[in-house]
Amino acid sequence: MLPRPRVVPVPRGVTLIELLLVVVIISVLTTLSFPLFGYFRDKARDVSCIANLRLLYTGASGHLLEHDMVWPQMPSDVDVSGSEEPMWEWWFHALEPYGVAKHHWLCASETVSYEEKHSTTSDFHSTYIPTDFEATPNVAYLWKQPWFMERGQFHGKDHGPNVVMPDGTVKQGPSLFER
Repeated sequence: MLPRPRVVPVPRGVTLIELLLVVVIISVLTTLSFPLFGYFRDKARDVSCIANLRLLYTGASGHLLEHDMVWPQMPSDVDVSGSEEPMWEWWFHALEPYGVAKHHWLCASETVSYEEKHSTTSDFHSTYIPTDFEATPNVAYLWKQPWFMERGQFHGKDHGPNVVMPDGTVKQGPSLFER
């Protein structure tokens, strides 16, 4: 019996049709994914905003615990007639000992420069408004009113502002009025 002839596989290249098919599939997937990038970017900004509100809540809670359950009160001698900057500076310094940095007062959806977010000496600004409670202990809990809320609709017209409640929950837009 004669030995079988050895079959050597011939290397096969990629055909032009296969290459074009791969390019078309990648193009279609890329085109379909572009709207998702914007969606995920907006969701990440919303999550960052919620994290900021929770950190403001934690800072205010720390202040309440250290000061016999008294809400931080901005002194009446702080002049806010010409600018809001002295008010935001006061709030920044009031909650800074509790881990609230200047950039935590700004929502990621509000366009502000990196220098404005991280400067601790000037340009005090805030996306969030603290509720003006009286100094009576526990009044924030009794009113069931937000502690901090966004001052605008930075997450789209259908979303509404984010707020943090006295129990630490963050409510968003339409859910504000749900019990």
